[in-house]
Amino acid sequence: MLEIGEVLQIEKPHNLDDFTSYINQQRRKEKADWEASHNVSWFGNEAEGTKGGILAMWDNSKFAVSSVEYGHGWIGLFGQNVLTGFLGAVVGVYALYNQADRLLLWKDLRILKAAFECPWFLARDFNETLLRSDRSSDFINKVGSTAFRLFIDDCNLIEYNMSEGSYTWFRGGSMSKLDCIFSSLCCHLQFPLLSLRRLPRGFSDHCPLILGVLPIEKGWIPFKFMDCWLHHPNFKDIVKGIWDEACNEFSGQFKLIKKLSFMATRLRQWNWVGFGHQETALALIQSNISAIEQKSEYGKLSTAEQNSLDSLIKKQWQCNLHIESMWRQKSRQIWCRLGDRNTRFFHLIANFRRAKNYLLKVVHNGSVVEGLPVIKRCGTSLERDITLEELKQSVWDCDGSKSPGPDGFNFKFYRLVWNFIADDLLKAL
Repeated sequence: MLEIGEVLQIEKPHNLDDFTSYINQQRRKEKADWEASHNVSWFGNEAEGTKGGILAMWDNSKFAVSSVEYGHGWIGLFGQNVLTGFLGAVVGVYALYNQADRLLLWKDLRILKAAFECPWFLARDFNETLLRSDRSSDFINKVGSTAFRLFIDDCNLIEYNMSEGSYTWFRGGSMSKLDCIFSSLCCHLQFPLLSLRRLPRGFSDHCPLILGVLPIEKGWIPFKFMDCWLHHPNFKDIVKGIWDEACNEFSGQFKLIKKLSFMATRLRQWNWVGFGHQETALALIQSNISAIEQKSEYGKLSTAEQNSLDSLIKKQWQCNLHIESMWRQKSRQIWCRLGDRNTRFFHLIANFRRAKNYLLKVVHNGSVVEGLPVIKRCGTSLERDITLEELKQSVWDCDGSKSPGPDGFNFKFYRLVWNFIADDLLKAL
């Protein structure tokens, strides 16, 4: 009969301490060999009884870890993103089934969050759900769910929604979303294109999760009419001049399409040359204001300088309103009124939409098709004839910031140019 020492090639194993020492020595050697060849480091939180272990691994060329903290059911990596210099923490969690242990885990993580006031990514198996829809049975543990939600709210974390699928845990006929990834608001703003995907679970009950940028081909960027252009004092005259200059040798719908296409091209050019990049303009204006105000600290300003300062302050307000309008329009939050400085909120909503605005698959003729080229071939358009009265009523009834078609011109544009576009629109119908 072979003894343990013979199988593992340990000479004369006398007791369990020799065996444990050998295993630890081998682990240290394997870790050193792996780090030397892969530039990867790791840290393990070993299992204790029913408390499962956690293994955290990171690429040193991408994430420079300055501190590793750990406790029962969690590991925290604190460091810096090498590419962007972004300082933050990645905390992995393996919550236990027992509710009392989970409450202690939320308490420990609250303390950790208070001790390290930096942006967080919090991930993995929480063994708890927030909503009834997170379980196929619609069951929810009210006490546990409430405690979990309070913990997430106290840490000011926002959940990433999966790009496809609803559940991450499968056993028999039961399905639940026990695995999640949360992060701080500034993480969503710093990395707006991150999307959460669920991978095949293989032999495990849990599906692996990956948070990253979807490798999806970017197609042509469509034109979008911006509401802030309407604030330009000569904008209506500019639009009329472009419309009169546009193609007139065609008739019917094709004439309207050609004119709108010409209008979009010219407005793109005018936006960059005439209207200008508003955030760049705002930065330049604020720089000039600071220069004049700094000069005023050493002596009285001349009349011309004071007038220039007043003009710059007025332009600063105008640029600020333009920027807020653009972000409000990109976020598509029509219930917020202009004038409220919620730019961070608009940034967040716009980034959420950008991360979700991907068609991974579509159902075509009863079959699921995947891949951008195939989806493009399956695209269809719906058309129907309407009367001029119906058209005008629809234009005035709809929200002005909404675009009726893929050309990017919203209803505010059509209302503005209705007097000289109605004939071409009629012929197109």
